[in-house]
Amino acid sequence: NLDVVMMHAYGFRQTVASLGTALTMEQGKLLSRFADRVVVLYDADAAGRKAAMRSLRVFLSYPMDARIVSLPQGEDPDSFIQIYGREAMASLLGDAEPLSMWCVKQQCESILAAPLELRKHSLGELGDVLKLFTDPLAQRHFLDESARILSMDPKRLAEALSMAYSTRVVARADRKSV
Repeated sequence: NLDVVMMHAYGFRQTVASLGTALTMEQGKLLSRFADRVVVLYDADAAGRKAAMRSLRVFLSYPMDARIVSLPQGEDPDSFIQIYGREAMASLLGDAEPLSMWCVKQQCESILAAPLELRKHSLGELGDVLKLFTDPLAQRHFLDESARILSMDPKRLAEALSMAYSTRVVARADRKSV
């Protein structure tokens, strides 16, 4: 994979590739044995965004801090590092955002960009992402963030997604922190 070769050539020696756009559970397990933090860096095209979205399920299955770098449209790691250099790539990697939040924002942006008659389908895809969070606190957090981005009431969004919206989850968490 030329992307990995170029990353290594520019000094990013802990770079690996899933080969193809499908990160498997087995690859996730292997990564979790060697790294606490993973930065996802796919091509800046529809296939790369789709692969990043699919990787969320894998990274939520293992104890890793999964982050993502968004390259400029039309770029891949190879072209970006050759044009902008090592320092620019290091800067992007240092500014990587949590993959979970990126996936939620991507789904919300998809909803907002869709014509009204097609938003129900996009809303269902957001629900699929939110249901990946098995921790009730994480699921509630990302549901609330989705509602904020979509300018919706969180309870109404939960209803639209056929998800429970309980205030008890937050109350229990508050008591634990006291």
